[in-house]
Amino acid sequence: MKILIVCTGNTCRSSMAKAIGEKILAKLGQADGVELSSRGTMAWSGQAASPLAVAVMQKQGLDLSTHQAALLTTDDVNQADAIIAMTESHKQQVLTMSGDAITKITVLNISDPFGGTEDDYQACAEEIAGQLKEILPKLAAVEKER
Repeated sequence: MKILIVCTGNTCRSSMAKAIGEKILAKLGQADGVELSSRGTMAWSGQAASPLAVAVMQKQGLDLSTHQAALLTTDDVNQADAIIAMTESHKQQVLTMSGDAITKITVLNISDPFGGTEDDYQACAEEIAGQLKEILPKLAAVEKER
């Protein structure tokens, strides 16, 4: 199962969500057969993760130091089995690429910490983790039923 996580720049929210999601799935023993990826609707391909995102993830034992942003493409949308968008706006941008994505998209409504403090990034990461703990096990379970 391919799960795509989408935000704007792919340097904060979606990159943190990918790392957090992989940790959640591993802890639950549901990582097998599930591939998480992250993209940005307005990403500069190759850009590093935000230094504060890297710092917050490092405190959780997760490494974003080698992350490189990638721009969302129609192929990404079409190849994903499930899509997690950080906001309703991201959902709408995904749907302009493929209306068929409506059946596989979930919105988290996570505010962008970009330009904020480390505390803002920490709060963002906690909000992402809380929501992914609810969503990812359900998506992984669907994969196991296939």
